[in-house]
Order: sequence, then structure tokens, then C-alpha cells
Amino acid sequence: EEARRAGEVARLLEEIPQFDAAKTLLVDLARLDSKGNIALADFLSRHGTLVQSLEQCQMALKEAPVNVVLPIAVNALRNHRSEAGAEHYARVEKWLNQILEKDPNGKITKFQLAALRDLSGRCDEAIKIYRELLTRGDLTETEQATIANNLAYLLAMAGQDTEEAFNLVNRAIKILGPSPELLDTLALTFLASGQVETAITNLEKAILDNPSGIKHFHLALAYQMLNDQKAAKQHLREAVEGYQLTATQLSQIEREKYRKLVEWVEAK
Repeated sequence: EEARRAGEVARLLEEIPQFDAAKTLLVDLARLDSKGNIALADFLSRHGTLVQSLEQCQMALKEAPVNVVLPIAVNALRNHRSEAGAEHYARVEKWLNQILEKDPNGKITKFQLAALRDLSGRCDEAIKIYRELLTRGDLTETEQATIANNLAYLLAMAGQDTEEAFNLVNRAIKILGPSPELLDTLALTFLASGQVETAITNLEKAILDNPSGIKHFHLALAYQMLNDQKAAKQHLREAVEGYQLTATQLSQIEREKYRKLVEWVEAK
């Protein structure tokens, strides 16, 4: 009971935000309760360094199931892309392989494997795994929608099979509704197929409901396709200055687009 209450207080401190106080409380909790190691690893995946988070994941693995710790480790890699090197991906993949050896067809493990492949720039492999997952009969509707959206996003950004990407994201929207994140993906499918004005309309809706640096970046890409340098520069500036977006926060597949966009808006 004491551990549960401490965890709740730590979450409240994180929301305030009082990160140092939350971390101190979670460090103390980890000494009292094995679940505290998981909570601390999760916290560090957001507010610590990548090394700190993965080290805490290693500690949690002594008592917690790998399939509980693995999503935290993958999120740590996602949140700290600028720090992540081959050795970090290899470390998490080793944990993932431990699960696959025991349960080679586990859907959650396969989903995390696809996410890991995407993060490490192995997009073709991620696409293949997502496609395989969508053929399964044991997915919940929410899982179907999440996987369909992730696959559509990768296909659109890679310029592959835009019709499939469009159908996939609409499948997700049918299940979950037109959330800002799904509208963002939908806009990317329109961009990939050359329907730039329609893409802009969807991005503007998404930004109105839930603005973010990545959405402003995508809107800048849309204006780049229209050769509207002024508008592209405006939204790129909003992404960078308003939301502190950096190239290292982007997936491998988007970094080259970001580099070319920056060169283009600064060319004149």
C-alpha cells in the first residue's frame, strides 16, 4: 500500500512538473518494492538519459518479466534518439530475442520488434512485420488500428504503395475516429500521392486539435511541394522554435527530408 501511494505521488510530481522530486521518490520506492524498478525505468525513459533508463531496465529485469520491461526500453530509445547508438539497439534487441525464443509468435513482442526496426532505420523490415501482424486473427480493434496507422505512416514517408497507405489509415480512422495523429498520417498519404492541398487541410485540422512540432514539420513539407518557401519557412520555424523539434527526434526515414527542407528554406 505504501509503495502504491508513493507511485501515485511520483506521478503527480511529474505532472506539476517537479522531476527531481519525482525521481528521488521513485529511487526510494525502487529500494522498497520490486515494482519500483519498473516505475523508475519508465520515468527515466522520459526524463533521464538513455544510459540511465536502460541500466534501470536491466535492474528491473532481475524481478520483472521481459515483456513488461521491453516496451519501456523501446520507448527509451524512441525518446532519446539523439543518444542511441548501435550498442543500445543491440542491448534492447537481446532482451527482445529472449522473449522470441520462448514465444516466437507473441503479438506484443512482434509489435515491439517492428518499432525497434523502425527506430534503427530498418524500415523495410518494420513494414514486413507490420504487414504480417495485420494478418493475425487475435488482434483487438485498437491493436489493428495502431498497427495499420504505423504501417501507413512508414509507407507514406517511404513513398511506397500510397494506395495501401491510404486504405490502412482510413481503416484506423474507422476504428478510432479522426484523431489528430491519424489525420497527420492521412495527410502524409495525400502528400505521397501528390494531393497537396488536401494534405494541408488535414494537417491544419490536426494542428488545431493537437499542435506539435512534427505536424508543423509535415505542413512545411507540404508547402515545400507547393514551392511556397515563405509558408514552409514559417512552419519549420514553428516546429523548431515553438516545439524544439530537432532532426535527431525524427525517424531515420524523415531526417533526410528534414535536411533537404532546411537547405531549401535557407537557400534564398
